[in-house]
Amino acid sequence: MIKRKTVLILGAGASKPYGLPVGIELKEMILKLQPEEFDLVPVSPAERRGERGNGARFLSAFRESRFYSIDAFLARRPEFGDVGRMAIASCLLPQESPEKLLRTTPEDDWYSHLVHAMDAPWDQFAQNDLAVITFNYDRSFEVMLQRTLMAQHGKTAAEARAVVEKFPIVHVYGSLGSLDEGSRDFVPYGGGRDPDRTESYLYNAMKGLRVIPEGRQDQPEFQRARALIADAEVLCFLGFGFDTLNVERLGGKDIFRGVRNDGYRITSQSIAATGYGMTDAERRAATAAISSGQGTNTVNGNMMNLTSLRMLRETLILG
Repeated sequence: MIKRKTVLILGAGASKPYGLPVGIELKEMILKLQPEEFDLVPVSPAERRGERGNGARFLSAFRESRFYSIDAFLARRPEFGDVGRMAIASCLLPQESPEKLLRTTPEDDWYSHLVHAMDAPWDQFAQNDLAVITFNYDRSFEVMLQRTLMAQHGKTAAEARAVVEKFPIVHVYGSLGSLDEGSRDFVPYGGGRDPDRTESYLYNAMKGLRVIPEGRQDQPEFQRARALIADAEVLCFLGFGFDTLNVERLGGKDIFRGVRNDGYRITSQSIAATGYGMTDAERRAATAAISSGQGTNTVNGNMMNLTSLRMLRETLILG
């Protein structure tokens, strides 16, 4: 069981073992869409259908912007918010797959490592002190945890979902819809297989995504994320790219101070982060961006050029 206040901060690399693309891969998928597909953006009757031809302008601008991620582009060009969200939803929904959650290799499956660390009897599982801040639109984490609890304890989907919902899971840029079948914003994982509902599910998925312009650090989701970070004893970055804008929205140099003051006592904080594929210089820059003072030395020794699972095994930070 996880007993220390632990916050996982997830980037696209955390979902990649489970069939989801990282930022540059999503960009490539979006740029393969045809302009006419954007003229079919599914909007409700009460909303004005977007101007025809906007898709072609969006694709051209996104391609020439040289931004690595769609998030960064839409933060700078919020006028493309509708077509951008349509592009994200139409590319990502088919990539969500329950089968892919189990098709990963043992070398990549950090979800299993986490579930093992959280292991507890059914009536105690919700006592795990875990919160998740995710920059990912996909719902693989929630679906994995729900399906795992169903299988381990023989519970119904509703019973397992009720436990999962006790853990703070903050999608700072929104998600591809609600997983609650009773919700008007319901989108089944992967978009479902009912062709009659495809358009409505795509519309719900679009609605669930957020476009946050530059300079807006006051959004409720980021306020909640910063509060969770400030209260954490353990911070763990998994598959996170340390994009400048995202780091600023999480609190910048105040993200990791090395100590936690809860008003009654001061305790030391722990941190670990994946820097997989980053150069030494890039990892040093990322370290400097999220910490200052004594905290920087701690981060320096715990930002590793390893995959999520390897980093968790090397640091045992969830132990």
